[in-house]
Amino acid sequence: MKDKDVEVELLKTELISQKEETKEFAEELEETREVNHDLKTQLKEAKRIEEILKIQLEEKEETIQKLEME
Repeated sequence: MKDKDVEVELLKTELISQKEETKEFAEELEETREVNHDLKTQLKEAKRIEEILKIQLEEKEETIQKLEME
């Protein structure tokens, strides 16, 4: 009977440990998701800025060509 009690206690301890690890993993996963979302937002903003800069560059090149023709 003692062996079973010891085994039950060991299993309970292991289960508690696994629950704690699972909770930590879930928290890390949530943090990773938040970072991923932030990075996606930053990437979208950077792409918008890049597109605006490309348009501005094209406009300036057109202006330079016009001025050179005059």
